[in-house]
Amino acid sequence: DGCELDYLPYAQPSLVKHPTPTKEDFYRFKEKYEREDFQPSPRVLEIQKEARTMVQLGYKDTHVIPTPVGGPITTAQLMTGSSEFLTYLSEDPDYAKEVTELALDIVKNVCRMMFEAGIDVCNILDPFNSTDILPPDTYREFGLPYQKRLFAYITEIGGIGFTHTCTFTQPIWRDIAENGCLNFNGDMYPGMDHAKRAIGGQISLMGTLSPFSTLMHGSTTDVANETKKLAAEVGYNGGFVCMPGCDIDWTIPDENLKAMIDTCASIKYPMDIQALGDLSKVYLPGHPNHVGKRAPSTAGDVDVAEAKTGHKPRTPQEEVNEKLVEAIMEYDGDKAIEWVNKGLERGMSAQDIVFDGLSLGMKVVGDMYERNERFVTDMLKAAKTMDKAMPILTPLLEASGGGAGPTGTVIVGLVRGNTQDIGKNLVCLMLKANGFKVNDLGKNV
Repeated sequence: DGCELDYLPYAQPSLVKHPTPTKEDFYRFKEKYEREDFQPSPRVLEIQKEARTMVQLGYKDTHVIPTPVGGPITTAQLMTGSSEFLTYLSEDPDYAKEVTELALDIVKNVCRMMFEAGIDVCNILDPFNSTDILPPDTYREFGLPYQKRLFAYITEIGGIGFTHTCTFTQPIWRDIAENGCLNFNGDMYPGMDHAKRAIGGQISLMGTLSPFSTLMHGSTTDVANETKKLAAEVGYNGGFVCMPGCDIDWTIPDENLKAMIDTCASIKYPMDIQALGDLSKVYLPGHPNHVGKRAPSTAGDVDVAEAKTGHKPRTPQEEVNEKLVEAIMEYDGDKAIEWVNKGLERGMSAQDIVFDGLSLGMKVVGDMYERNERFVTDMLKAAKTMDKAMPILTPLLEASGGGAGPTGTVIVGLVRGNTQDIGKNLVCLMLKANGFKVNDLGKNV
């Protein structure tokens, strides 16, 4: 109710309008929900009908029938908008929990409908809990308790629940293993073999053939070898299902999907690992030598390295830059304003203050994010810190002939069919930090 979707021929339904983008919208929705109870949308009813049809056709005799269902906090941020929800987590945590509480009830009802239709498993998609997005402690307060309640409910009604969370999740593996789910699936960076050693004795694991580097751009041999490596490193004693680590594109070559399926079918238990061949040069996703692994974008950047280690400033200008970097890293807007003004008093240009001070601080935070030392929430705090100081500098930049931005103008938009705007917003923030004027077209462009 209030959610507008765009149905595309070769993509997931795209969220065009969040149902509760403001608090007024949320409380209006909540009042109606509590008055009328859960009312499934036509789309949910159609999926339930499809599940019943598959059961009636006898597919349960030969196949496991799963269905994905969005997790509590992931559903909550789709209700408000992801960037808005991240702000609520830090500035209005009680409201964030109130939204998640309502989302949990909705998710429970969707799961109930799916199990009533006869499906075997609800795979709870909760990518918003990724440690790339939320610090582990934030997940433990705002994500994990709702997962536990959801899986307790699923168990109570006789169902089976899986957890899917993408990208970097190592700091929360043990939490996931104890949230009540039967299986964990996702990318499992820094590697599924690490996850196997950490929690493979508690729950089964599902993944993590690289959906982009291997399935999309690799050969059938690459796919077969990575599948064998997963079997040898993760599935040697069971508790493993091979699948892509995350979403796959509609244009994945059919022959690559077939290579994955055929290779899996050819491996039997008890597993003869030696018969899989020489896999010493085959690496799992997340490994430093995997073809999909890239170096940090600031690798070799001397300025970033010096800013992280710190050194005694040699000139008044260097002191300004150092203090501005500190302000960004400490998320201290008042300190940023103070040292921008001091820089101007010391004769520094607006461009120098932006690039050698504020922007360098953003680069340092970005580098720490890429190294899993800080999180998306930290990137947003750093950007807001820089934004507090920019009104002082923007008129000076424009007066100096940089009306389009000292570096240029960039037009940014999220393509039609993509529902996640966190990455786009971060790109916009980093472009602004590097002196570009950004025209943000929003989502569903």
